[in-house]
Amino acid sequence: MSFLSLTTDAWNSIGTWIAAVGTVGATGMAVRSARQARTIAEQSRADALEVRREEAAAKKIDQASKICAWIGVPDATDWGPVSGDVVKLSNTSDQPVHSVIVYLVWVQGAAPRTGEKQEAHSRAHESSDINTMRAVVQVLPPGESELYFAEIESRPPQGVLGVELAFTDRAGVHWVRRAGTSELITLHNDPIKHYGISFPINYATL
Repeated sequence: MSFLSLTTDAWNSIGTWIAAVGTVGATGMAVRSARQARTIAEQSRADALEVRREEAAAKKIDQASKICAWIGVPDATDWGPVSGDVVKLSNTSDQPVHSVIVYLVWVQGAAPRTGEKQEAHSRAHESSDINTMRAVVQVLPPGESELYFAEIESRPPQGVLGVELAFTDRAGVHWVRRAGTSELITLHNDPIKHYGISFPINYATL
């Protein structure tokens, strides 16, 4: 075998090796590119899913966020001054809500601070009339409305009233807006069932 033959064979081997290395390198780059593309696609899908979730959450809470209530000053009436407490109700959506329950609760003072605790307190004390602290309304239409409550005879020291408002929106989702914080929370059951209110119900009128 001549030196020239050996040299040619060596160069052929080197060329084959270089080609193999190039193929491996190209394959590695292709794999990395595929991984990067897959990562980008997965992130895009995750971002799109998050956007849809945020849109769904915003849509779900849209009407509920427009329903609120607070302790107000009674409007003038033909019968003169109104004794007791008045609750202002506001529905700035374009649709009514139903199964509305309004509780007077205490945001300050040693007394029930939620509707659930008002119900429990009423059941534990037979002399306590829950209707002085609770009103059930069938439908709250768009706009502003008022509810009048009889004057509370016994108030806790330094007691400050607030309003808890529960309702079912047009989509059938049940909500409660807590007094004090105005936090809006979804309920698993309709408000009447949630609070354990028994029938027949003495509905209030607006």
